[in-house]
Amino acid sequence: MKKNRSLFALISGVLLSVGITVAAVALLALFAKDVNSSGTLISALAIAIKVISIVAGVIFASVKIRSKGWLVGLIIGAVYWCICLGLSSFNGGEAFSLNMLLDALLTCAIGVFAGILTVNALK
Repeated sequence: MKKNRSLFALISGVLLSVGITVAAVALLALFAKDVNSSGTLISALAIAIKVISIVAGVIFASVKIRSKGWLVGLIIGAVYWCICLGLSSFNGGEAFSLNMLLDALLTCAIGVFAGILTVNALK
């Protein structure tokens, strides 16, 4: 029964992360269309959206599971990255590159750190 709750918490955390990302990117697209802002600003906001989304999903799942925060964060970060990669491939995403590998590692690292901090803050 505990495994089912943990799995449900992980799935919920990933869905929360992806949901926040989709909503925030839609708002960002509206903002970018109306403001004609620079590519640097859009890139910075996209990174902020990614970080906030992952941290929110990891906190949500870690509060439910309350142990192994690093693993919860790693799983959510990796699954989130895979989902984002799949969604970007529909939009003509680039071939696998060193930048993509770094993005995957940093996405997982954000999840790991968020999970560690959340579980330790709950103690």
